[in-house]
Amino acid sequence: MINLPKPLIVGISEYSFAYDNTLYDLHNEWGLTDIEKKAVRIAPEAQDTNFTDTVVHELLHAITAEWLPKSGSLTEAQVTMLAHGLTQILNPL
Repeated sequence: MINLPKPLIVGISEYSFAYDNTLYDLHNEWGLTDIEKKAVRIAPEAQDTNFTDTVVHELLHAITAEWLPKSGSLTEAQVTMLAHGLTQILNPL
């Protein structure tokens, strides 16, 4: 299994990462960010092809919550497109 990131500081909050074996089967999702608990859950199935994209996607939800709390959040489609773009840039690094 791919190692998850260590807890990361986003704004003034620390977000933890954990695998969730039920996430994909129950919710058909690769990842989920719990803003209240400051926790990012990743489905183990995400590691096959879209691990980086999933982590970046979930971090964008955290960034939006921490840095744009009063402005509203980005739509899921906006987060997805930004994650794809950032993953394309970061993967070769």
